[in-house]
Amino acid sequence: VFSHARKLNEMAKQHYSIGGNAGQSIANNRPQPKIGILNRRPSSGRSISNINDLVQSIESEIAKAKDENGNVTLTPFAQVSPFVSVEYFEGKNTLEEQIRFFNSIDILVSPHGAQLTGIPFLANKNCAQLIEYFPDRYYMPDFYGSLAIDSGIGYSHVYFSNETVELQ
Repeated sequence: VFSHARKLNEMAKQHYSIGGNAGQSIANNRPQPKIGILNRRPSSGRSISNINDLVQSIESEIAKAKDENGNVTLTPFAQVSPFVSVEYFEGKNTLEEQIRFFNSIDILVSPHGAQLTGIPFLANKNCAQLIEYFPDRYYMPDFYGSLAIDSGIGYSHVYFSNETVELQ
């Protein structure tokens, strides 16, 4: 299945003139991975309600760097912010827009939902990872998790419930 995801990605990139040669990802030329966050409308019940806090937390973690002595130094915020982008896919995005988004990132953070059908377009990268969020009483890690794994993409999930938070 992984070879099919790679081929689909290569064909889509060629069709839409995305990136360089067929095996080269836009994201492969960056010194640091780019994180993309897909969010859903709040009315879906599966949106990230504290999206601004999440972005700020990710950016502050990226900004921390340790020197050879283990001391933490901070990178200026202006150099950090290009590494996190938030997209709202609400069924209005064209296929080309979706493919371009998936090809421009290395790590995808998203609540569970149909917006994750573009996962194969993360393939063909040196590193790619999906982190999927599940709300209370809605837990289906094998659904898009298997698509990610079959596409050669690392997969993790977080399940939030009133009783516990489960990390995998």
